[in-house]
Amino acid sequence: MISEKIPCLFPLDNLQNNYNVQQEVERCLTDYDYSKGFYTDNKLAIFEIFKIACQKQNEALCKFCLEHFSLKTFNSGDFELLLKFAAFFSSVNMPQEEQEFHECIGDVYPKDHDTAVGVLQKVISEYPTYAYARTLLAIAWYNLKNWDEAVASAQIAIEIGPQIAKNYRVLGCALCRKKDYQSAEKALLGCISLDSTDRKAYGVLSNVYKALGCPDEARVALMQARAIEPEDSITVSSQIDTTAVATTTKTNHASPELSEEAARCLQEYRKWEQFRTADKSVVIQLFWLAYRIKDKELLGFCKGHLLDMKWGPVDFESIVESVDCFLVLEDKEHAKIFKEMIDTHCPEDSSKAKRALHNIIQRKPNCGSAYTALSMILISENALEEAENAILHAIQSGFDRTVNVLLLGGIQMCQDRLEEAIGVVQQLIMEEPTNTVAFDLLIAMQELQGISDEQERHDAALKAFKHIYKGESEENGEVDEIEQQLKAAIEENPNDSLSYEILGDLLREKKRFEEAARYMQQAIQLDKQNPSLPIKLCTILYEQGSYDKVKIVLEDSIRLHGSTEEALELRKKLGKTAS
Repeated sequence: MISEKIPCLFPLDNLQNNYNVQQEVERCLTDYDYSKGFYTDNKLAIFEIFKIACQKQNEALCKFCLEHFSLKTFNSGDFELLLKFAAFFSSVNMPQEEQEFHECIGDVYPKDHDTAVGVLQKVISEYPTYAYARTLLAIAWYNLKNWDEAVASAQIAIEIGPQIAKNYRVLGCALCRKKDYQSAEKALLGCISLDSTDRKAYGVLSNVYKALGCPDEARVALMQARAIEPEDSITVSSQIDTTAVATTTKTNHASPELSEEAARCLQEYRKWEQFRTADKSVVIQLFWLAYRIKDKELLGFCKGHLLDMKWGPVDFESIVESVDCFLVLEDKEHAKIFKEMIDTHCPEDSSKAKRALHNIIQRKPNCGSAYTALSMILISENALEEAENAILHAIQSGFDRTVNVLLLGGIQMCQDRLEEAIGVVQQLIMEEPTNTVAFDLLIAMQELQGISDEQERHDAALKAFKHIYKGESEENGEVDEIEQQLKAAIEENPNDSLSYEILGDLLREKKRFEEAARYMQQAIQLDKQNPSLPIKLCTILYEQGSYDKVKIVLEDSIRLHGSTEEALELRKKLGKTAS
């Protein structure tokens, strides 16, 4: 039996605590012997059982432990345990599992860097060849501004993990702080030779070249940094890395701890493969959790839940956060819908809107959509320096890079920084040679260079800046024109049911559900024999979240027009939602 002759695998620096852990391990293993399962709230006990399972090569128990562990929520008190888990995976050559725990470590990194140093040194004493802990220790020393210790720790990290690019970057940043620029250049070039997409290394290298009196090299390095997309992999949260050392990730939006409601919904989902909640922030929390742990089923359910919910002005913050949810899935269609909702539901009071966006950024420092929305407001207030800062953060997030780079170029153009602006847009054109908006903007910038009068150049720059918005909203402009034409047609002929129907469809696509329902109801009144119109109305009401109204309209439609295929499909869909 597994529970026989259990080795004591944990250090005896806390006898009472370890005695309790050993007791819990014995109890859980006994339960597993009889029922092939166990339950415990003691995370350390799960870790010890997992190590026993690995020693005994019991794959079923290993898998059970990992599944059990994945259901737990973590906080900064679990930093040491997660590090040890990852270190153990490293020691038994399980790189995929090690990486998954690295992602969790970023969420629970202590806010106090002194605490982090103590924990990391303790883990390193048990796992001296664990390279990732050495890297984190170097970063912790860097954040404490102890450059000597940061350099020493980074050098050891390089000795253990010479293939890890980040180690060279951390070393280069620390050497730069010590003003040892030549050594810093060597370290940063070493980083880039291993990872040519490390945009932070290029950024710091640009500063190093400036200090060495090499302006041309500094400019080239800066352009390289701006040209590179942020990394896709989540390595460590922004709490760990400061400006110079930070690894720019596409996102790590998952909160360190789930809210009580989110934890309830997760438990409900694990049991029934679905959950119900009206709290949009909870769905977003669970979306990022699913994204981080690569749970495709939960991810799909959360996406569907977001699309089925009814949105209004009170949901402004959640609408902004939802844009990144769809962008990370490369679902541009729904991302565009939620972007339009940002404009629709943005508070009219700009100070209130900015406060809401700052709230999001404080919770989720990598929320690119919040920075983009903030920059738009700042641009309208002519606060161009602040807008530029917001756009740079948006670009670092990795989302909507094309839009944000165009905005950056436009802001620089309006600040009469034409050389920088032209460089930014030219780089974008190299990456996207079919981007007509970028070409139009570049031509406008080049024309500005021929205008000597400062005021005239400024006015022309503002006019050219509108190209940025037109590039993104050109299609919307066409849709708006069609909407106006349809309304004009209805005004001219109030009995034209087809115009009402088409306008209802158009407004539904734009998520303006109340207006869409109103026009579709009018179409039904004018053409009561058309069986497709009630189904279209039901679809609008369903997407709006008005399920009770859907049921009434649907049953009336079936009574009048019979059980069409579309009606039965919608009834089935409605039944699933109700359950």
